[in-house]
Amino acid sequence: LLAPFLLICLLYFTIGYRLRQTLGKRLMGIAVAGKPSGERPGWWQAFLRAVYLLPSWLAFYALLLALLPLGVALAMGNDQVRTVATFGVFLVVTALPSLANLYWVRSSLDRRGWHDRLAGTSVVDLTAKAAEQETAAGETPAPPAST
Repeated sequence: LLAPFLLICLLYFTIGYRLRQTLGKRLMGIAVAGKPSGERPGWWQAFLRAVYLLPSWLAFYALLLALLPLGVALAMGNDQVRTVATFGVFLVVTALPSLANLYWVRSSLDRRGWHDRLAGTSVVDLTAKAAEQETAAGETPAPPAST
């Protein structure tokens, strides 16, 4: 059951990274870029990025799964609490690589995670890039819409 899920994830993210954007990246206005060119990453780069990010994905989902048994343990309040809480703590500990990678991205100057460094990619902000191109072309960027 896990193998088809992992295969679908690898295909989704490999194709998404090769096209520069997954659905989430499109919504955020960011895209994956191959280094040093800054253009679309090659198939191999996109595949490597997806593979290198896999431990973080699994750890992130383990963290989400950890919240469920911890909540159940608090609600149960009997002898099974220790078993369920121990399982929840185990899942939180397995999520530490994902949290460490998120910290790495936030604290590094170039905002690249371990998976980006290993695959030779980066993530670029398309909205900032579009504003730079408009400014370089002599156009003034449009002011943000007010509500």
